Amino acid sequence: MYIVTMSLYGAGSAIIAADLLLLKPGPAQMAIFLAAYTLSMIGVEGEVPVGLALLAEIMPVKWRQKALVLSPNFENIGAAVGVAASVIGWSPSWQAWARRARYVSRL
Repeated sequence: MYIVTMSLYGAGSAIIAADLLLLKPGPAQMAIFLAAYTLSMIGVEGEVPVGLALLAEIMPVKWRQKALVLSPNFENIGAAVGVAASVIGWSPSWQAWARRARYVSRL
């Protein structure tokens, strides 16, 4: 089952890369992107039980409970970091600073 889930993840990621690099922005690109993203998320989330089982087997008993609780929450931490980066990146004050510092020519 691990090979199937990782294959779904790899196929979805490859389709996303090809979609973003080869197609012009529009409804077709967005539809393909969303379908490929769904495919890759099915693959990633299908890997979670396998990863947790492996983690439960290899972790010492002393740290097992903390590891099993924290491991699935790294996705939430990553999402929070991504949202924070987006909010900071799209804020008007940052854009004004970036223009003044000439990091970007036009936002």
